[in-house]
Amino acid sequence: MHAYPGGNPFDQHQAGHAFWRNFVCDLFAREAINGEANHTGSALAIAAMLALFLGVMVPMWWRWGGSTSGRRLRLGIRALGAGALLGTMVVCLGVALEMDALHEPATVLAACTGLTATGLCVVADMARVRRSPWLLWLGVGALSAALVNLLLYARVAWFDASLTPAVPISQKVSAILIVLWLGLWISSGARGGGTRADPA
Repeated sequence: MHAYPGGNPFDQHQAGHAFWRNFVCDLFAREAINGEANHTGSALAIAAMLALFLGVMVPMWWRWGGSTSGRRLRLGIRALGAGALLGTMVVCLGVALEMDALHEPATVLAACTGLTATGLCVVADMARVRRSPWLLWLGVGALSAALVNLLLYARVAWFDASLTPAVPISQKVSAILIVLWLGLWISSGARGGGTRADPA
């Protein structure tokens, strides 16, 4: 964000990154919305997204998928997680390489598969582990915010609704809640906050 030169969908002359008005994918572009080069910011943003997905999200989906008792659920979580990873990588590279036609379908693919995989993980985890109710409610809140963001995005992308700051704002709210939820989940596991069944 610090490396991003400036510009957002509502003000192309805005200096620097506007947290509540820029989309995350704006950071992947090699040319910022204000026309300035964003090579460093683009490389950093793509590296950060790879670190998040390969370091946190994919292991989460793989681990939870491996510890569920049902074979179909296990394979489903892992397959949906793979779809989310693929969609996200296409979004990152598509923006960086200015392949605009891929952006909307890849965004929806990543959002739908990632939401479903994570939702199944939340349900499977809470069914097997006794944890704080805060963890459940934070997980539900994060998923709900992500769903709201997806619906707002779909209205603009497919139903010609006007783009408003509600779309990037809901994106950031859902991202913050997901990070908090993951942090609390990891922390509760590290403190022994529940009794986990052995993986099947």
